[in-house]
Amino acid sequence: MGYELHLTRRTLWFDEGNDITKEEFVDYVKSDPEFSYPGQCGEDYADWKSPTGRYITWLCWTNGQLITKNPEAEFVDKMVMIATKLNAKVQGDDGETYQSSSVYG
Repeated sequence: MGYELHLTRRTLWFDEGNDITKEEFVDYVKSDPEFSYPGQCGEDYADWKSPTGRYITWLCWTNGQLITKNPEAEFVDKMVMIATKLNAKVQGDDGETYQSSSVYG
């Protein structure tokens, strides 16, 4: 089990509606050279390689939002940047909203 971060447009990530479409997800990750699409886990995934080259992680489109599990601080910051472009926010499992890897509430 791990802690998930949700890139979502919903008030709370577990609400319904106000979806990020799969097309929006695919269009974004294909436009960002840091991502490989499709990811190793399939068409709902994109793999992200850290620009520092330290690690690779994933972003998954599911149920109208994007998720990842146990992200490094560098990827949290990347998710916040993506959220800005998709008119969304990054929210943790407990409902806290991330404005960066070190600022949440």
